[in-house]
Amino acid sequence: MRKFALLFAIILFASCVSTLSSTTEGTTEEPSGETKIQSTYALDDVPLPAGFKVNKDKSFLARAGSYRSGILYCSGDLSPQEVKEFFLNTLPDYDWKLVNSFEGKEVFLNFSKPGWLLNIQIFPTMGGSEIKIMIAPVEGGKKIG
Repeated sequence: MRKFALLFAIILFASCVSTLSSTTEGTTEEPSGETKIQSTYALDDVPLPAGFKVNKDKSFLARAGSYRSGILYCSGDLSPQEVKEFFLNTLPDYDWKLVNSFEGKEVFLNFSKPGWLLNIQIFPTMGGSEIKIMIAPVEGGKKIG
């Protein structure tokens, strides 16, 4: 019976994991002088700066109905400071509220909205930044922050 339950859980998980096959399509225009927004179809309420690419080999996203949880790794040619400013200026338009931030060589931003937590880690690279985006539900849909 345990083998059946384990097999069922593996099949269920495999059916929920997104392929991330179309995560970097689409760019919307912003007023001149501002960083353009690129939508990620894997996380429609977490835009990326235009030109950032999702590393599909490192990323994963589980989805089932409105449930989603996972990690996206992205990279592009903006500095960590520019990426930080992009998220601080853009995510409130998607109802994300900044909970806290930590800055040093790397930048860590924590956001929430009812039922969800979002953690963004920004690392400097040669000529740009790497972003690690983690999203997860909050137990019982509680609001944080």
